[in-house]
Amino acid sequence: MRGVLGRFTESTASGIPRPYLEDMSPSVIGEEVRAVEVEHGCFYFGNWPQDTGSDPFEVEESASSIMAYADEGIGFFSECGDEDDVARVLLRFLDQQPEQEDDQAAYGEFVISDGDELALATLMMAPSPTIEPPFRGKAGVRVVRIPSVQQPPWVEMEGDTHPVSEDWVVEIWPSGGCFVGTTVSRAVV
Repeated sequence: MRGVLGRFTESTASGIPRPYLEDMSPSVIGEEVRAVEVEHGCFYFGNWPQDTGSDPFEVEESASSIMAYADEGIGFFSECGDEDDVARVLLRFLDQQPEQEDDQAAYGEFVISDGDELALATLMMAPSPTIEPPFRGKAGVRVVRIPSVQQPPWVEMEGDTHPVSEDWVVEIWPSGGCFVGTTVSRAVV
């Protein structure tokens, strides 16, 4: 399901609470905020179109992890389980790996394929608008799920307004990849 974000009341332009963005040692080379419908407790981020031979949802869910990696993307295991739930995801492309380790984060990697774009998608593979990656090749990833708040913000998706059930911060950096460009972009879609 395609997502267009509405107004935010939090302290940052992305709408993600500031304490989750304090480790700013690497440079941000691109930033996108997207919303995605959570289907059966899952959603996907990675290469689009997805290679069906590399499905992160074929990986058995671990009770200790919030996601699973495949060669071409990440499967997210949400605490939400209903098709009416919406996750808001801040995607931050960095020029290098963040220095600070985060005990609340999950770490991994996948390969950003040549010629593909990136997308958030539902379990049934309805993608949000695609994203042109600032680099390709092997990418390191750090993911943090941010606890829900008492009064969730609302987002607009395909003409309807939905409360945000979960916030996620996904940081991606080259880990053996080569840069396509270094222009900083900040977009709210």
